[in-house]
Formats: sequence, C-alpha cells, structure tokens
Amino acid sequence: MSQIDELIQQYCPDGVEYFRFDEVCSLHARIGWQRLTKSEHRSEGEYMLITGTDFTFTHEVNYDSCVYVSKERYEQDKKLQLKNGDILVTKDGTLGKIAQVNGLTKPATLNGGVFVVRPIGDSLKERFILHYLLSGHFTSVVHSRKTGSTISHLTQGLFSQLLIPVPPLPVQEEIVRILDKFTELETELETELETELEMRQKQYEYYRNTLLFSDEKERFVQIGGICNVITGGEPPLDCIKGDTPDDEHKYAIYGNGKEIYGYSRSYRIDRPAVTISSIGANTGTVYFRDAYFTPIIRLKVVIPKSDNVNVRYLFHALSALTIKSKSSSVPNMNASEIKSLKVYLPDLSEQNRIADILDRFDDFTADITEGLPVEIKMRHQQYEFYRDQLLTFKRLEEKVV
Repeated sequence: MSQIDELIQQYCPDGVEYFRFDEVCSLHARIGWQRLTKSEHRSEGEYMLITGTDFTFTHEVNYDSCVYVSKERYEQDKKLQLKNGDILVTKDGTLGKIAQVNGLTKPATLNGGVFVVRPIGDSLKERFILHYLLSGHFTSVVHSRKTGSTISHLTQGLFSQLLIPVPPLPVQEEIVRILDKFTELETELETELETELEMRQKQYEYYRNTLLFSDEKERFVQIGGICNVITGGEPPLDCIKGDTPDDEHKYAIYGNGKEIYGYSRSYRIDRPAVTISSIGANTGTVYFRDAYFTPIIRLKVVIPKSDNVNVRYLFHALSALTIKSKSSSVPNMNASEIKSLKVYLPDLSEQNRIADILDRFDDFTADITEGLPVEIKMRHQQYEFYRDQLLTFKRLEEKVV
C-alpha cells in the first residue's frame, strides 16, 4: 500500500466531500471601470503589473517580463494586491493558463485578463488548488464553458459549475509532494534531453568543421568549376499544392522553404542534388533533395558536373559555409554568387569517407531531435494521467450544482 493509500485509509476511508469551487475559493479580477490601458504601462517602477504573458511553462511568474503601473493603480483594489502563494488563472484570450505567485520582491497587481484565486479558510492548500486547476477536471470545464464569439472568456459563474474535492490536509500535502516531484523530474528530464541534443549538435559541428576545412589551399575549388547551378522557375501548370501526392502527381516541387510546395506529373531534376534557398528569410539555407523533383521560386539547385564529386559530401560542405545575401533589402542571391562559393574538395575516396561519417552524425542528431518532443510528450501524458488519478476521490456526499 502506498503512502497516499495509507493516508486516505486513515483520514477519509469513506470518501471525500466535494464543494463548489466558489464556496471554498475566492476569485477576484479587475472590473470594467478599473481597466488599465497600455499607455499606463511603465518599463520600470515599484509596482509590478502581472499579465498572462508573464506565466512560464512551469506555472510560475517571470517577473523580468512584467511591466509597472502607478501607486494609485496598485492601491485601487486591495483584493488584487498579490502575495506569495496566490494562484493566477487567465480568463481572456488564452484561457485557463495557470501560475502561482512566489518570490515576490515588489508589490504587484493584475491586469484585467487574470483571476487571482485564494482558498477561503484553512481547508485547502494553495498548491493543491494549483494542481487541481492544472488537471483535466478543470480543463474539461474550460473547454465546455467558453463564452464570447471572437475572444473567449472565463467568468466567475463558470467556477460555480466546478466541483473540487477537499480531502484532509495530510492527504493534500502528500498529493502535492508527489505531483511536485513528478513535475521536477519531468523538467529535469527535458533539460537533460535538450543538453544531450545540444552536445551532439556541437560534436557534429566540430567534426564537420574539422573534416571539411584544410590548410591545403589548392584543394579549395569554386562551386562553378565543379557543379552546374540551376535556378527554379514558376510552379508547373499541372501542379497540386500540399504535401500529399496522388496517382498522377508523383514528383515533388520544392521552393525556398523546408516543406514540399506540391507535386506535379513531371520533374526537372533527375538526380540527387543540393538546393540553396535564394530569396526571402531562408536565403542561404542548404537542403539535400533526392532525385526527381522540380525547383521553383528562384530556388538554386547545385548538381555535380561529374562523378568525381559525392553529392552528400557537397551537401555537408555547403552546409558548413555561412551563405549570406548581399542585399540590404529583400534577402536574395543569384546563380553567380552561388558559383563563386569555395569548398574543400579532397579526392573521391576521402569525400566518401567524410560523407559517411557526417551522415551518421546527422542521422544520430536527427533521431534525438525527433525523439525529444516525443519523449517529453510521453512523460507529460504520464504525469497528467497520475495527476488526474490522484485528484479523483470517492465522494462522501454528492453536491448539487
């Protein structure tokens, strides 16, 4: 039997009483006539103004991003003068974001888009309220009770529809301890995975730069001497947009971005090649593309003139360069600028060796990059499941809403 089971058996074996949220918690927000305008925001001062945009993903408040207001605005409503432990809930725009006030160093108040939630009496721990509002029990109510045609709102009336369990304080404290530890471990895991990814990326860049640069100046050649550079044109007349081909439109169309523009019945490039974005914000970005595709929107395609150049090596060599636009207005580059780029070109066997090493690093880094969000999502779903289980109790008495 777990510690939480023992506590439930000891303190509430017959169930837990549920209350309407607004019976056991107070909710306060800035009312209409107290509305603040952006012209009243100050970049510095003594009285902070906390908004929903100051909430962090760990459900804390980033005080460094807060603006300030006058003393008069702070003193306008004592119920909105924040103290450590207060729970904040966004009620306008992005609904139901949750944060807890901790580590206040200056007086602080709220803008009109946030509720401050406080327990009434001593029956609820603030941190227990935080976890309950983060749970599926609250989020399901939020999604079902949205009001407003363009901007959604949460109203105080909504909270009268929400039932919250009030277990004995020792049970609340143990639940908070478990969920806080779970959250801490989740954050540590995310940090470790991101650190691992960053380390692998740096390791990859180190080997790439070591392998692709040399003191042998005679080994550096211009792209124009070893490759043809083709400029993309207008989309084919028969193209279909989107990332899904059909039986007739099988050949990819690429523009200056990472994603596929569409598909067509025919193709312009019949072999693997390197592409370089040549207009817009992505100018200078290098991609490897497999055979049978069509370039558009002035995309540059770099194709080796002979079999003495490994196209995967070429991709890595160009990726290692910092390719910048010379334009001061709309970023762009022409074929001549691409042809003038210089890369280190050893003999073919060495190219093959280097390409193989860097491909392996590339694949390994890509695996971590793709696996990172999946792992984080899986751990978060696990946390959500246990959180909602811990916050679900047998009811001692059915409350009528």
